[in-house]
Amino acid sequence: MAFLIAWSIQLGVLLWRRPELSRPAVVVAMMSLGSTPILLSFDLTFFAMAAYRAGDVDPEITQGFSDVAWIGSMLIWPPLTASMVIIGVLILQADGPGFIPRWMGWYSLWCAAAEPFQGLIIFFKDGAFGPRGITTWYLAVPTWGFWIVALSIVMIRLVPRTDQGVSADRT
Repeated sequence: MAFLIAWSIQLGVLLWRRPELSRPAVVVAMMSLGSTPILLSFDLTFFAMAAYRAGDVDPEITQGFSDVAWIGSMLIWPPLTASMVIIGVLILQADGPGFIPRWMGWYSLWCAAAEPFQGLIIFFKDGAFGPRGITTWYLAVPTWGFWIVALSIVMIRLVPRTDQGVSADRT
């Protein structure tokens, strides 16, 4: 979780340094993105509580904790989607070369379109829209992971450019 928070801060700094981008939009995107690992931490607590007393308490209590954790972990999609949309738009609005490529902006918007499917788990227990369904788990969850990996690779490739720009600004 700490890695995701640090990663979100680094992305925010990268976006903040672009003067043509809306500062309030960057702040909202980073607050939304930074909230997801915090929300997931609460879900991990419920998973741990379910596992800690499994077999010692009524199975319905264990299932209740597990359901709260499982459903809670899937329902982080609103802030995640908001951050993906805002980041995608900001990338597309950025002027000039030497920044995150435009394809990453489009990819962010595409990933954001997959995330709301996670909200369907509260209506379906199985099938394509259930917790282990093709749209809720196998489409929405990997898009977040692939998005982080793709954006990380792009950010790492930008490090030499941004370091040169920072040293040039300081002299």
